[in-house]
Amino acid sequence: MIRENNLSQPSKRVLLVEDNLDLREDLSLYLVKQGYEVTSAGSAREFYQLMQSFPVVIIDIGLPDQNGLVLVEYLRKNTDSKIIILTAQSTTEAKVAGYTAGADLYMVKPVDCKELAASISNIFNRLDLLSQPAEYASEEKKLSQDLANSWRLIRSEWLLISPKEKSMALTGKEFELINFLAQQESDIISRKNLLTTLNYQLNEFGNQSFEALIYRLRRKAELINSSFPVKTCRGTGYCLTAKIIVE
Repeated sequence: MIRENNLSQPSKRVLLVEDNLDLREDLSLYLVKQGYEVTSAGSAREFYQLMQSFPVVIIDIGLPDQNGLVLVEYLRKNTDSKIIILTAQSTTEAKVAGYTAGADLYMVKPVDCKELAASISNIFNRLDLLSQPAEYASEEKKLSQDLANSWRLIRSEWLLISPKEKSMALTGKEFELINFLAQQESDIISRKNLLTTLNYQLNEFGNQSFEALIYRLRRKAELINSSFPVKTCRGTGYCLTAKIIVE
């Protein structure tokens, strides 16, 4: 079994299995110019003789000695290679069979060399991400967790959606406050800034109106069993305790 799971940065090695000699040479030459190390085969027999762990394998279905789908199935079961089928068979049935066999991408001839190279580049970029050190994986995991804990503000409906998908209907002032906070980059927004933005007077009456607004929002959050994602920073202002995604 050839399967490998090497987390070091993948080399740009490509195996091209194509029985048409002219096409095989043209594609190989183009990909080499793009910086790839290309190994080619003209038949299933040559494929098995050459077979080792290639990050990317391009396979024609119509090989002279064996259906290319058999090679695709072999690769999917025994390696971690990313598989591109390159064939003249363009029917939906053929495409479904290719993906069922294990192809990552199905491309129909005649193919533009630039499109093929771009597809291969995209695959290697994804492989590079998977090979990043553990700290990068931790950052991605943290980002994923942050998104899972985020609230969503639906502009068109004036709705605030909690991470548990419970919705709060907002009044005009409530929407204006949440939308403003969601757009800010600084951690803490001063009370004066908020009062001015909401057109409240900079006096005791304005402060009371603003406090009432915050109280109503916290009560609405309690009704959907959530904690309102705005925190009072004593003596300074207010800040978000969770990300709010505006949609």
